[in-house]
Amino acid sequence: MRNKDKFINKIINGFQQNKGKASCYCFTKDVIPELIYNIIKRFYQKHNNIPVFIVVDSYNTRKQIIDY
Repeated sequence: MRNKDKFINKIINGFQQNKGKASCYCFTKDVIPELIYNIIKRFYQKHNNIPVFIVVDSYNTRKQIIDY
């Protein structure tokens, strides 16, 4: 498992332990799209009928998430 995958799993597990009440600051921006994708993917596995609203800082960030 890559360090990036370990980091993502650690954050997701932290969110789950705190019942979604958590925050994260990423110093490496290239991990953000993959992190958001994995969080939403796991959320939809349990709650596929609940809408998700994501706020980002710019169109470029939005595009990176969608492209991932």
